Amino acid sequence: MLNTVVTYCKSFTLRVLLSPPPLSLSSASSDHNISKDITVNEGSSVSLMCLAIGRPEANIIWKHHSPREGEHLEVTGITKEQSGSYECIASNDISNPDIRTVQVTVNYPPYISKARGTGTAVGQKGVLQCEASAVPRADFEWYKEDRRPTEGYVIIVNQGRQSLLVFFNVSEEDYGNYTCVAMNNMGITNASIILYGETCSISDLFFHISTVQFSTFCLSRVVAS
Repeated sequence: MLNTVVTYCKSFTLRVLLSPPPLSLSSASSDHNISKDITVNEGSSVSLMCLAIGRPEANIIWKHHSPREGEHLEVTGITKEQSGSYECIASNDISNPDIRTVQVTVNYPPYISKARGTGTAVGQKGVLQCEASAVPRADFEWYKEDRRPTEGYVIIVNQGRQSLLVFFNVSEEDYGNYTCVAMNNMGITNASIILYGETCSISDLFFHISTVQFSTFCLSRVVAS
């Protein structure tokens, strides 16, 4: 008897399922060469990119105030309200999502959010208050009639976003209009604040705030009508 050996060949495709990691995360701005956590000036355009390798192919979502799908996230004319944490979330049906975060800091010029005068009797303590929001944090200066108050008679206390001009023993000569100036490398702004006697009606007072970006400024004087 003759023995015959028959060989069968069959092809198989093996599909390997992988979870989303590793993530490749980068960011770019039209104005800067930047690293993972980025700092840009207000008005700049920012491009964030997030890449994931996996089987099945990972779904990528960028999340800040609201989610947006896709590897690329473009922000044109970024504002200070758009600063904060941006999350890239990569997910498929195999494992838990992989999440990476980019911190975006937006520089913007100061704006004065509080300018508070006070009514103080002669011989009493008086405090003028000025508060400004800015990134980087604002530096403060105080003026009266375009000149800085004399040291020794008053002190200036800077506490983060707030600056206080403190009078420990108010005299008649101290009454009048003072100008608070807030500045950083993005711009400058000023507000007029009045120290008045206790007999002065608050309805007789008003504040004036002006802002200048990337320029010089003039200190304006505001008096009670």
